[in-house]
Amino acid sequence: MKIVGLEEHYATPEVVRAWQGLDAKWQDSATKFSVEAELGRRLQSLGDERLAVMDDAGVDTQVLSLTSPGLFNLDAADAVALQSVCNDTAADAVARHPDRLRGFATLAPHRRRCATRTTRGSTTSSTGHSPPTASAGTTTQGSDCSD
Repeated sequence: MKIVGLEEHYATPEVVRAWQGLDAKWQDSATKFSVEAELGRRLQSLGDERLAVMDDAGVDTQVLSLTSPGLFNLDAADAVALQSVCNDTAADAVARHPDRLRGFATLAPHRRRCATRTTRGSTTSSTGHSPPTASAGTTTQGSDCSD
């Protein structure tokens, strides 16, 4: 029997920087755990370290998901830009480890059209990788994502 971990959190350096740059009233208290030394490093690891932890826990496959608060507390322009970064990061990790990783698409809820385009065309990242799952990738780069 295969063991699959769903909604296994990850973060990107770009998202962490965006969270840190927010005015205090918009910062989610959960983000402090996403940027602190060991946990922050582990959340940003999508390679050998993550695979070793999976092996130690007996997990065959992880489905990656951007950690909380995701892009929800960012302004629309930053969220749309980071949607592409997150989806490309996940798609690249899936492409490097297709037997071990899958990914949920990250959406910028601020702009419905961008989110819709991402969910409709999420089989290929803007870097050209085609993960074996239709859940990580983006098609929004170069498109007008204004609502």
